[in-house]
Amino acid sequence: MHKELDESVQECLRRGYAIDQGEGIEGIHCIAAPILDEYGQPLAAITAMAPVARMPESAFDSFAELCTEAARDIQQRMRE
Repeated sequence: MHKELDESVQECLRRGYAIDQGEGIEGIHCIAAPILDEYGQPLAAITAMAPVARMPESAFDSFAELCTEAARDIQQRMRE
């Protein structure tokens, strides 16, 4: 079990965002991107979630891009 979790965390770090394909709530997909503090440590996250019909796997890249852009924008505003 720990190996699967470690692999999942490493995949999230590599991608820069996390994906939940109904593991948390059946029938719901989520994409989350971290908001990092000035030291690069996670401070918060921004997420998009929707029913599978509105967020099919084919849309993950688009949703991930929106979430990561929003997270970067928030990070930038926090440093101003």
